Amino acid sequence: MNPLPLVTGVVLAGGASSRMGTCKARVLLNGKPMIGYVTDVLSAVTDTIMVISNTDDFADLPYPVYPDVFRGCGPLGGIHSALTHTTTEINVVVSCDMPFVTSHIIRVLLDAQASTMVTVPVHNGNTEPLCGIYSRRAATTIEKLLQRQQWKMMDALKILTTTYVDVSSIGIADHCFTNINTPGELQKYDRPSTHFQGEN
Repeated sequence: MNPLPLVTGVVLAGGASSRMGTCKARVLLNGKPMIGYVTDVLSAVTDTIMVISNTDDFADLPYPVYPDVFRGCGPLGGIHSALTHTTTEINVVVSCDMPFVTSHIIRVLLDAQASTMVTVPVHNGNTEPLCGIYSRRAATTIEKLLQRQQWKMMDALKILTTTYVDVSSIGIADHCFTNINTPGELQKYDRPSTHFQGEN
């Protein structure tokens, strides 16, 4: 399917990567930087992509890079920055350490979005807020949360109007929302025989 013109793809890459010991978005997974898996998936649904990061690690990428407006607030701060800089109402947000997310999942979420501020998947009973659709309208509410030092993603979903989409039955891999945060987790999946975005 063709990319959607009124959608922005957002890669969250602003974390300290303290558990990985180096920029985890740049570490190679089966010979490819983890951020490359995410940008490939986003490129399948939109031509407009941005990276949210507080470092200079991504200056060579062909995408604009924006820092957090509110530093030290975790992923919610990164989402706020994205919604502050975006020019589209619909924004697909994916964390850089989720290399197994597929464009099929993204399109299911896009098809399911309603008039709510957020649309997130639920897989095997687990809510995955770092792979979701965020409306630009959510920026003001998120900013108020950050100003009150309310940084937890799950708490934010309860305050924002949120659509939860159960994707457990659409035939995706069990590890599709796995976060790779440590060298041990990287080693577990760093095998040429592992299938990644093969499931569209």
